[in-house]
Amino acid sequence: MSFFTKSRRKTWQRTGWVNVVLVIFLEIVLIAVLATSLARTGSSFVSSTIIYEGPCAKTKFLNTTLHLAINLISSGIAASSNYFMQVLCSPTREEIDKAHKSFRALDIGIPSLHNLKHVSRFKWISWLILIASSIPIHLFFNSSVFETNYQGSDWQLTIGTEQLVHGGPVILPGASLAPAGAWGPLCELSDSQTAYYCRYLNDQNTSWTADEIRGYGAPTRLEEYWNSSSTLRTKLDLAIASGHNWTRLSEDKCKTEYMKGNPRENFGNVIFIVAAANSSKCDWTRSELFDSTLFTNLSHFWDPLVPPDASNSLWYSTGCSTKRLWYEAKEDEDWSYDSNCDDLLGKSQWSSGIFSYPVLSYAKGETPQTLDFRHQFPGLDLRYCLAQPLDRQCKIGLVNPILATVILCGIIKLVVCSNALIRLDGRSLVTPGDTIESFITHPDECTIGLGTLDIVDLRNLARHEVTQGERSLLRTLPSPRLWTHTSRRRLLSAMTMAYWFFAHLLFFVALGALSIVLAISYHSNGNSFYTPGGAFGPAGRNLVASIGQPGYIGLLLIANTPQLLLSLIYFQYNAICTRLCSEAEWNSYGSIYTPLRVSQPVGQQTSTYRLQMPYRYGIPLIVASALLHWLLSNAIFTFITEGGYWKGVGGPLLGVASQLGLSDEDTIVALGYSPTAMLALLISALVFIPLPALVSFRKLKNAMVLGGSNSLIISATCHCYAASDCSSSCSDGLASASNQARDCPDPEHCTSNADIREDGNPSMETSLLADVSGISHSMLLAKSRSKIMWGAAPTSSKYQEMLRKDPPREGAGSDIFHLGFGCIHDDRHRPVDDVLYT
Repeated sequence: MSFFTKSRRKTWQRTGWVNVVLVIFLEIVLIAVLATSLARTGSSFVSSTIIYEGPCAKTKFLNTTLHLAINLISSGIAASSNYFMQVLCSPTREEIDKAHKSFRALDIGIPSLHNLKHVSRFKWISWLILIASSIPIHLFFNSSVFETNYQGSDWQLTIGTEQLVHGGPVILPGASLAPAGAWGPLCELSDSQTAYYCRYLNDQNTSWTADEIRGYGAPTRLEEYWNSSSTLRTKLDLAIASGHNWTRLSEDKCKTEYMKGNPRENFGNVIFIVAAANSSKCDWTRSELFDSTLFTNLSHFWDPLVPPDASNSLWYSTGCSTKRLWYEAKEDEDWSYDSNCDDLLGKSQWSSGIFSYPVLSYAKGETPQTLDFRHQFPGLDLRYCLAQPLDRQCKIGLVNPILATVILCGIIKLVVCSNALIRLDGRSLVTPGDTIESFITHPDECTIGLGTLDIVDLRNLARHEVTQGERSLLRTLPSPRLWTHTSRRRLLSAMTMAYWFFAHLLFFVALGALSIVLAISYHSNGNSFYTPGGAFGPAGRNLVASIGQPGYIGLLLIANTPQLLLSLIYFQYNAICTRLCSEAEWNSYGSIYTPLRVSQPVGQQTSTYRLQMPYRYGIPLIVASALLHWLLSNAIFTFITEGGYWKGVGGPLLGVASQLGLSDEDTIVALGYSPTAMLALLISALVFIPLPALVSFRKLKNAMVLGGSNSLIISATCHCYAASDCSSSCSDGLASASNQARDCPDPEHCTSNADIREDGNPSMETSLLADVSGISHSMLLAKSRSKIMWGAAPTSSKYQEMLRKDPPREGAGSDIFHLGFGCIHDDRHRPVDDVLYT
């Protein structure tokens, strides 16, 4: 019961338990997903599971939904982890007091690596465990679910007249007498299927190997045309029977779709509807096409198959394959893809194609007469195309080992966070308001009389190692000083130039690296930022980086390490913005009476913002971070494509597809990049990064000491003196210095014999402590719970008398005022020039 009673004392603990419950729920969801995946046949902890296969449009929607859920879960776990990391680097009052004894300051209310060396071993070890367990989540969680795209490479090209799909006469292999894969008419595939034998010139046979003479499409034996179960015959019969129902494409759209190296995504097999140039004929006969004299010796072979005067609406049909070369993926370049039908369609530099002349291999050096074509036969005109709509099937996969790693990291976080909630017991000073309240109710002896202490003073003292035995170094600080900060300073002054430099060093490194990578991609893309096909991120025309063979995990590390770097940049950027907001809030106490912003408000106090940043800044910062992460994910990414469209060795990862439950034969797993997205990322970064620096040039509203996130400066402003209480209600709570020992809130802060000088008079610290201790703890507590303001108030006559004696100082005869916080009854006012303050 006592534990839960204590846990109610601090809001951050209750919020912490809410975060733990949230992470437990998320862990249960992830474990259930992993268990479902492992229950499928063939699945294991070291393999991947295909969890869905269907139309690509539906798969894309499902993938977006799953990644949205992943990002929500990841954000929930990260937010919970960040919350506890903020608490773990927040010091307790005891840790602050220990640092103050050596006059070292700790950071308050901001993310701080500096604090880790001053907090307990339990805190910094827990902090390190939390950040270490976050790295796999940032690197891999988003890749635990993958989507495969489909880009087909194989398609059947059939050429014929309009009568072909309307019941016209069809005689195989077609009017050209060229079998699929042949480079000319009257050719037959050898038994070894490596060479064609072409019969012409009085039945003389000449052969070329496939490597020497390139044919058109996939090589097919002539007898396959009369085998009704062969692949070629099946596709040809389907085209003839159902081609009239296919999508009609104009001549221009047809050439764009099938003659520019595009993958088969929307359309598959195609029928080119052609006609002889300057002719209205709807079919061909053998006698019209071939010279009967030269063809005499082959008549005994073709007469039974293709009668001389029989009409034929089919010209040619072959299986084509188009493959994108991974190392060159530029649009409208002949050498950027490889197609075995380019010669046929006139895209090759070696052939003008059937649209210029119907002789298939005319550009290979053969004359029409050599191939027995009649010279006067005109070329073919493309009228339109009939394209078969393609129902692409894509997949969603789950990488089991990555998901298991994420679950393990989540469990580690749960153990660390739960242990922190139990052991820290709510004593950490998470916000500046918590710290101000602590120092008002329990003043710090080490900063008594340092009301004018400023961040500039601490910079000057930073060169010295100040210990308890070297307090003489601080002798000038407790003495009254003339106020010289009437003019308003800029936010920039609250942080050193060294801090600004090192805080932005990571930004400069990242911008430099991005600029170098962008320059390389610009050069490799033909000195252009335009991504082939206009793609922004993963698409059909990706540019692929050659990264060797690091394996799938290595690929994810390469692709996602920039995401981790961007997360670090976000944390650093957030720290700068939090410092600026904290300083602006601190400065606001110098103009009006304002309630403290604490973890658990009491009285007139108000509740704290999430992570010390107002929502009007925090929400846009999160949106900007999400935008940059999205741009980065489109600038460099992994992509998985099935269908065999991609070709090459060196860019794609070999043997990885099988690890993902896919086929290595027609699947590419590679690292892609987009110069367009890189350029957008660079421009966005150049817009966002300078914003804090520009904001820091804004002048502060009040002439107040700087250093609202510095524990020494906060402590020095929180001493309330007995002489400063002017209301009768406050005067009743004053105690005399003689009752100091009885009323002291903390015995360690009370005067001892060591505070008495050799001449028997109390030291400056002792006199100041007497004034502080003269106020009861209940009154100090009431002050901290009311509206307070920083400003000047008169000091006691006894204290001013002491300053006139020890040490002598010019101007000590004038009135001396104290700078610090006070309630509305204290009548605080702004400091003015040429007046002494302490």
